[in-house]
Amino acid sequence: MVGLGRTGARVMMRSTLYLTMYCALPYLCAAVSVWIETQSYDGTGNNLAHPTWGAAGSHYLRLTPPAYADSSSGPNGASLPGARFISNTVMSRGQADTLYDMDAGAASEFMPSWGVMLHLDVTLGCRNASEPFPIPVPTGDRVFDPFATGTVTIPFTRTCYDSTDSLTGERFMPNGFTSYIDCSGLYGNSPSANAAIRTFVGGKLKSRIDLVAGELPLFNPAQDRFVFGHTGVNIIPHLTTIYTLFLREHNRRAAQLALLNPTWTDEKIFQRARRWVIAVVQRVTLYFQPNNIMELASWK
Repeated sequence: MVGLGRTGARVMMRSTLYLTMYCALPYLCAAVSVWIETQSYDGTGNNLAHPTWGAAGSHYLRLTPPAYADSSSGPNGASLPGARFISNTVMSRGQADTLYDMDAGAASEFMPSWGVMLHLDVTLGCRNASEPFPIPVPTGDRVFDPFATGTVTIPFTRTCYDSTDSLTGERFMPNGFTSYIDCSGLYGNSPSANAAIRTFVGGKLKSRIDLVAGELPLFNPAQDRFVFGHTGVNIIPHLTTIYTLFLREHNRRAAQLALLNPTWTDEKIFQRARRWVIAVVQRVTLYFQPNNIMELASWK
C-alpha cells in the first residue's frame, strides 16, 4: 500500500470516516471507537490540507517548465527518440534480437498490459482531434512495419486543454480520473458511475457466470462493451482481462468478508473489498512491476 499519511502507512484515504470493528466481546467493542477511513471515488479528501489535489477534473501538474517547440505551444521532441523506439528498447531490455522472445528473458505481454492499466487508472485526457500528433514507427518494426517501408505511424492526438498562460503559452489540461492508484477503471470516479456497477447485495459488483469462462463482467450489447467503471477498460483484450481479474477478486473478497461478518452492511463489505483490491494493485505496481523494467535498486 502506498504510504501517504503522517505515519507513512495510510493509503490515499478520504476524510469521511466510519466505525468498523468486530471482536469476541461485543460489550467491549461497544466501548471502543476505531475509525477507519474510506477513500472517495473522485479523489477528493486524500490530502486533508488540500482536499482537491489529485481529484478527478483537476489539472495535470508539471515537474519542469513546459518546453514547446515554438511560441504557440507546438510539440517538442522532434530530435529525440520516438515513443515506439523507446518501447521496443525497454521491452527487450536493450537486446533487439530478443524482442518478443519470451524464452530469452524479455518481459511478457502482461507487463506492458499492466502499464496500460496503470495509465488508465491515473490519467484520462480528452483527445484533441484537431491536433494530430502521430507516433513514428522505426523502419522494420516487427509488428507495425514488417515490410520496412519506413512510412508507418501510430495514430495519436494531443490532449485537450481548458486554459493557457497568456505569457508563456503553457497549456493546462484536466485529468478525467484521479491521480491516485485507486482502480478508477473498475470502480468509477463518481458515486453515480460506481452505483451503476454494484449489486448492493453482499458488497459485490455486478457480474454474470459463463459455463466455460466463469465469472465475467456484464456485457452491454448496445455499446458492444463489457460494463466497468469506465468504458476505456474495453480498449484492448489484455486490459479487459486484467480488470475481469480485479472484479473476480473483489467479489471473492466480499463473499469472504460477508461470511466472517454476517452483521456487516453491504456498504461496509463493499468498501473493505474495494480497499483490498486497491491495495493489491498498489503492491504489484510499486514492488513487482519495476523489477520487470530495471533493477529495483536503480528504480528507487
